Amino acid sequence: MRKLIPTPRGAAQFDMTRMVLDSGASTTDEAVDHLLGRFLRMPVATELRDALVELLEGELGTRDLDRARTYLEDPLRMVTHIIMSTPEYQID
Repeated sequence: MRKLIPTPRGAAQFDMTRMVLDSGASTTDEAVDHLLGRFLRMPVATELRDALVELLEGELGTRDLDRARTYLEDPLRMVTHIIMSTPEYQID
């Protein structure tokens, strides 16, 4: 029997907060629009976009990204994960 050494798992090493804030986004709407534009080549349904904005806003507790700057990373990664799970991303 072989012994397998576990591989430590960790989040990708990039700064989603910096990426979104450097784009000039200051609200949850602008953040979602930036992420959709960055990761997709085709537009998504308005309902999906609105649901992503609502999710991000709910996770942050505010629409203002500057107020949520210190805890913005995990909610942005969650929204990005959902974007990457859409058929539009898979087809790309």
